Amino acid sequence: MRNDEDIKTDIVDELYWDTRIDASKVAVTVDDGVVTLSGEVPTYWDRSTARMAAWAIADVIDVFDDMTVSYVAPPPLPSDSEIRTRAIDMLTWDPAIDESDITVSVIGGVITLEGTVNAHWKRSFVENKMGGIRGVISVENKLAVVPTKTIRDELIAENVVAALDRDIQVDARDVEVEVDDGIVKLSGNVPRWAARLAAGDDASRTGGVINVVNELKVAA
Repeated sequence: MRNDEDIKTDIVDELYWDTRIDASKVAVTVDDGVVTLSGEVPTYWDRSTARMAAWAIADVIDVFDDMTVSYVAPPPLPSDSEIRTRAIDMLTWDPAIDESDITVSVIGGVITLEGTVNAHWKRSFVENKMGGIRGVISVENKLAVVPTKTIRDELIAENVVAALDRDIQVDARDVEVEVDDGIVKLSGNVPRWAARLAAGDDASRTGGVINVVNELKVAA
């Protein structure tokens, strides 16, 4: 495993290289491979993208996000009402989402999502869409997953393992899969962050899954 200073250098370089991110006020610290990002970013998009950029660096074990969103004026930011209208329009026009089951509220630039979706992957999909709206500071995701049909835990586990086995980014032998009442728990050690993310995505897209607890560790 590389030393903390080398990891920090790569993260800083990555943040300043990536034109999607304004990292001019972001501070990076690394302690035994655990990264903390702090400071200010101009949008929620910058915040989530900076976090993902840090995860992409070799030998990063974990990432803590202590960044805050501080929009820069001018121009004037949209009102809460305008943000809510935009959010509802985005959901309405997306064929993958049934917006009639989702309630959107906005207070002080913070979007709160309540209601249900019928697949676990849609929960994060909706949250990510909201994060791209101008004026959004944070997203409180309270969406519940209610699958359209009940699938036995044993079958869910088999389907998750099969998906991991098909995934070129994951060695299924590294991942232990447990399922209890539709909640998938992934544990074990994987060699790269990309494998951890891919395994979580594979579980999230599996039918019948209500939640995914990703306890996979990136091996040092």
